[in-house]
Amino acid sequence: MNLFSDSWKDLKKHIALLFIVEFVFLFANFFLFVYVKSKVFEYLTLLKQYLPLIESVQQELANNPNEVTQLAALVQNLEPVADKMMLFLFVVVPLIVFITWCIAQGFIWGKITHIKLSKRYFAKFASGSVIGFLVISSFLSIFIKEKSFFEFFDARLLGLLGFIFVVYFFMTAFYNHLDEGTLSSTLRKVLIQNIKRIAKTFLPLFLLFVSSFLLFVLLSYLFVNVTLKETILLHSIPLVLLMCGMIGINLFLRIVVYNALHKR
Repeated sequence: MNLFSDSWKDLKKHIALLFIVEFVFLFANFFLFVYVKSKVFEYLTLLKQYLPLIESVQQELANNPNEVTQLAALVQNLEPVADKMMLFLFVVVPLIVFITWCIAQGFIWGKITHIKLSKRYFAKFASGSVIGFLVISSFLSIFIKEKSFFEFFDARLLGLLGFIFVVYFFMTAFYNHLDEGTLSSTLRKVLIQNIKRIAKTFLPLFLLFVSSFLLFVLLSYLFVNVTLKETILLHSIPLVLLMCGMIGINLFLRIVVYNALHKR
């Protein structure tokens, strides 16, 4: 009980600032993806303009397989559009999300763990985040491509969530030890300390993972409502208020995790 009461006292000291940073981070990325959707729609509209040319080339090749002049012209016209879209979706957008993640989440964890927010701190935070994101991305690519990874879809989904939880577990523990030596020594300490204190930290970390997952689900549902169902954002106020409550719970659980890791 002391763990939760002490965490609540700690949260009240910084709740306004931490809440604002988390809220801005989530909704900045929300509007980013609304913009991404509009840009993708623009690219698709542009590609549709080439449909008559594509049909013409197909007919020309059917009549004369050796005639590749129009095909070369089509490829030359489509290649810049496709390259621009791929660069935007797979380089620019992930980079923006990662930078905002490091700034916002690095700030929040720095305040919770009482670490000085220096360039060295953010560099270590970004390095650990890169490792975690690469591991999750690699596993996701296997999960999506290899349909037989698990025998049943339910098992596959549970396996994916379980793996993400393990990575999330160690990433969160890593964020709680960024004031302790080099990156390699921090990783070693995280591994050793979490094994020793897993009984005490597992439940708070699991609850934190669930709250983070629910925040993601709520944000995704809001995105669907606003973009696909064309719902006015003001009509989604109850959902936004629910997200605000979940943000508060998530911040509280982060402090519980910190206290579970550091207080005896």
